[in-house]
Amino acid sequence: MVKDKKTGLYCALETVIGALCALVLFVLTVMSLCGRAYMPMTWRERVIFKNNGIFFWLALPAGIAVLLVLFRFISKIPQRILFIVCSFVFAAAGLFLIINAPQVLRADAGKVFRAAKQFNSGVYSSLKFGGYMYMYPHQLGLATFWRPLASLRLGVYAAFTVNLAMALTANFALWSSARLVYGENSPAVNYICIMLFLFLPHLFFILFVYGMTCGLCFMCLALYFGVKYLKGKGRAGGFLCVLFLALSCTVRNNNYIGAIAIGIGFVLYAVKDKKPLRLIYPAAVFAVTFLLCSLIKWGYGAAAKAPVNDGMPKTLWIAMGLQDNDFRMDGWSNAYNEQTYVKNNRDSKKSSETAVKNIKERLGFFAENPGKAFEFFGNKLRSTWTEPTFQSLWSGPLNDCKQPVKTGFLKNLYGGGSAYEAVNEFGAVITAMIYVSAMAGLIYSLVSREKIGFFGLVICMYLAGGFLFHTVWETKSQYVYPYVYMLIPFAARWLSRAAQAVNVFFHIKEIERGKKLHD
Repeated sequence: MVKDKKTGLYCALETVIGALCALVLFVLTVMSLCGRAYMPMTWRERVIFKNNGIFFWLALPAGIAVLLVLFRFISKIPQRILFIVCSFVFAAAGLFLIINAPQVLRADAGKVFRAAKQFNSGVYSSLKFGGYMYMYPHQLGLATFWRPLASLRLGVYAAFTVNLAMALTANFALWSSARLVYGENSPAVNYICIMLFLFLPHLFFILFVYGMTCGLCFMCLALYFGVKYLKGKGRAGGFLCVLFLALSCTVRNNNYIGAIAIGIGFVLYAVKDKKPLRLIYPAAVFAVTFLLCSLIKWGYGAAAKAPVNDGMPKTLWIAMGLQDNDFRMDGWSNAYNEQTYVKNNRDSKKSSETAVKNIKERLGFFAENPGKAFEFFGNKLRSTWTEPTFQSLWSGPLNDCKQPVKTGFLKNLYGGGSAYEAVNEFGAVITAMIYVSAMAGLIYSLVSREKIGFFGLVICMYLAGGFLFHTVWETKSQYVYPYVYMLIPFAARWLSRAAQAVNVFFHIKEIERGKKLHD
């Protein structure tokens, strides 16, 4: 009886998590079909909204139809051959970008890499009062990661190359996870492979040296080893899962959302399989991450001969995420956090008190003006989740910021020309296809009472957690690219199953037609 109760609890929780994710996907699907956000390639980082044109409405159903009709061909391609070919094309495109990109970084990415270079030279001025690392000590993990490359003469190009390798590794880890979950002979694996490489932001982000790609890679590896461990394919999987999650959170703090999702997945499976020892792993993730971050802060404090500052309080980002923003878009970065921190003489306690006061005032305003609240959060969510490039191109080299690229094609692409417009149009179709297909697949699983499993649960919780987090936190479209990337297995699996059903239907029709001719 105890086992049944626990199994029942697991099933109930699985259904609730799946339903919450399906609701999020419904919202994202509606927004993507109603229009998209567009970011001009200028330094202003300003977002505008556009309606979907005729290309979108023709290409979306046509793209899905092509994937459905080509099932027989796609399913017969050897999985490894397809992945190797796609990886080769991806690597060639990535190297083309790297060779023709300038060795110049800007904004936070540039400041972190510059700090890494200074640390290598024994200069710790950025940790002192008013310095970048004084205000953003959470970036020390990323700076530490880049330090070996920053010591090289071709440091930025080396970092780009590492990003390329990490992007390919992330694809491999997610593809390998799908093979473990769906079966090595499943046609869904080939669909996943194709969609992973059609998601172009994953390629363009290799020129963004900010821990985005590296953090995502470590998280995909953690998920892979977590799946492998729970499938009984090696005890080391659990420890490797912990290690890669700790690295992921260290280089990119937002990845705590992924760590929490995987941790809850372990808890659910401890309940499901009645194996309480599995609870060790989620606890170990946060213990190892805390220890690693503490060691990094202690090491820099010892080197600088002064304790590392705690930095700006997190409440500043929440307050900023609730503010109107005429310069960029509602809820986007507007320098409120830095301005408030400096205004309070870089005192964390006073800054937090100011932020909490502003948050209460803003929530009170929303309560009194529900129409304004709906408009604000509508603009914030649309600008975050429907921008088809996810700022992957804007975050790269911009001519406005004295980052000129080589070749006419890249100048057109990064200059906002016809190539950039084409990437936006194509990206809008792919993003909508991911949302629509993932939603349809998840709803089918819930209605048919099909098990979602650890792999699916983690993806669901990761998306739902990211959606809720960036609804209240300061936002940008680049922040949510990892969540959309991780949805691809869901989307591709549903397309594969739909294609299989269509194929069976036409096969039956062919048999019936053959019988009639024979008779």
